[in-house]
Order: sequence, then structure tokens, then C-alpha cells
Amino acid sequence: MNRIISCFILLLGLLFIFPSTAFAFQSNLKTSEISQKNQDKIWNNLDLHISTEKPEKKPIPDWFAVSENGWIAISSLGDPNAISVYNQNGEFQCIIYIDTNTDVKLDWKKNNLVLIFGITTIMVEIDLQGKLIDMVYLLTNDDETDQYYYEYLTRETQVVNGVTYRLQNSSKILDRMLFVDKNQLVKINPDGEEIILYDATIEQKSFFYIKVVIIITILGVCAITFIPKLIKLCKS
Repeated sequence: MNRIISCFILLLGLLFIFPSTAFAFQSNLKTSEISQKNQDKIWNNLDLHISTEKPEKKPIPDWFAVSENGWIAISSLGDPNAISVYNQNGEFQCIIYIDTNTDVKLDWKKNNLVLIFGITTIMVEIDLQGKLIDMVYLLTNDDETDQYYYEYLTRETQVVNGVTYRLQNSSKILDRMLFVDKNQLVKINPDGEEIILYDATIEQKSFFYIKVVIIITILGVCAITFIPKLIKLCKS
């Protein structure tokens, strides 16, 4: 349900923030400081906690980021949101649960994770033990920062040290369709060898069928409601 809500939220517009400008994380990104009081409030509301226990069902991937040393973080919208972390060998390390109703995009700052929260564009840097390192607003009112937020963070392909990482759907037909969830993260080595690092095909199919049923139900209700009125209008 959070996936559907998030889609509507993203279409409503952006939250405009007008604080003083500063630079953090990357020199070409415009950010703004958050007071310690507000940081504490935001941090407490996130209710972030980490588990080293691998979940029985893999969350459906939405965004991902790969660090320079090949560590992978995969963000999944859910209740709560989840960020799965794997090392350079594709071995599960931990899963980070976050209580938020918006999507969480990802980046790495050396060995730390950077989380970017939806419309508010709050950037939170944490280490892999869940300790808060920094928190700022990302200001998307210049070209470079705007491109970073809307293009770089939402990319489905990333190349790190000559290795390509790609989010895809296991079905080649569905992979070409818009609004169809990806369910695999694939690693493509320079020699062309493809390795599936993350596979949530089973979980994605279940969610896909639910969406199909919802769409058919909505279309059915619309048909029952409007077709008789249209026939009556044509007869008159």
C-alpha cells in the first residue's frame, strides 16, 4: 500500500525550503543545515533499527547504490521501509528498517550510507551500525543538485570500477514496461559474465498479481457505473 501512496505523493509536488545554503557530502551538492533540535525529532521519528537476520522474503527493490569498494545497498518501499546491505561478494550483511511513509533513495559516502527521504529531501548519513553521522536538507534548486536527485539517485544502472550493476525484471517483456517493479539486481563483469546478486522474483510476482486484481476491479466498477449511463444517453 505504501508503494501506491508514495506514487501519489511524488506527483503532488515538492516541499520548498528556504534556509541558508551550505555544502556537505559532495562539493557540488547544495545542502542546508538542520538544527540539532529538529535533527533529534526527525531521527526519533524514523525509528531506525538494524537486523543481521536475513528475512525469509526479500523486499522488492526500488533503488540501489554501489560503493567504490563494491558494497551494495538496496532500498525497498514497504511497511516499514527496508534497506538490504550486501558486501562486495554479494553476501548478506544486514537489513535496516526505517519507519517512514516516503521512498528512501540511496548513496554511499565512503563506508557510510546516505539516505535521501522523498519529497522532504532530507539527507541522513549513517554508519552500518545505525549511528547518525550527519543530517542536512538537499536543496534541488540548482542544475547539478537537481540532476543528482532526479536522475543519479533514480538510475537503474550503475558502473563501478568497470563492473556494471543493473536493476531489471526477470521477465524481458515486463522489463520493458513502465510502472512494473524490478525484481533483480544483476552484476555484469567486464568479460560479459552476468551474476544475479539479488532476486525477489517470487515476491514481485505476488505484488504484481495484486495490482492486476486492483486494476481489474477498478475498471469493472467504472464499467458498471458508466456504461448504463452512456447507453441511456445514446438512446435519448
